[in-house]
Amino acid sequence: MGVNDWDGTRALSLLRERMNRLFDERQARGGSSIEGQFAPATDVYATDEQVVVTVELPGVADGDVAVDAEGRELTVRGARHFSGEGSQYHRLERSYGEFRCAIELPADADPSRRTVKLESGVLIVEIPRVTS
Repeated sequence: MGVNDWDGTRALSLLRERMNRLFDERQARGGSSIEGQFAPATDVYATDEQVVVTVELPGVADGDVAVDAEGRELTVRGARHFSGEGSQYHRLERSYGEFRCAIELPADADPSRRTVKLESGVLIVEIPRVTS
């Protein structure tokens, strides 16, 4: 691989995004509090037939997640609860508390016909696209 094959701008942009997410999560926790706010990893992609949103939510129960749509905005919100209160921590890396992410959908997406499922800790929202 030559020097010109490496896209440094893209790599730095991805690193900055990950660092910002890390700092936002840590700051939202507020130092001494276990539960705060966090931003779960989210992917959005589109095919000719649908828009798919996947959100990593390991440890989040079905009843602790809500998916709403208003206009072209899809909102995923909920909470992951900490169950180790009063314990002595040896390592604590996972994020706990409330989360909320908003995704702007393309104009041809129909969120009123969305399907939502939580499989193996991943929330999958499939939104059909309207064909003209």
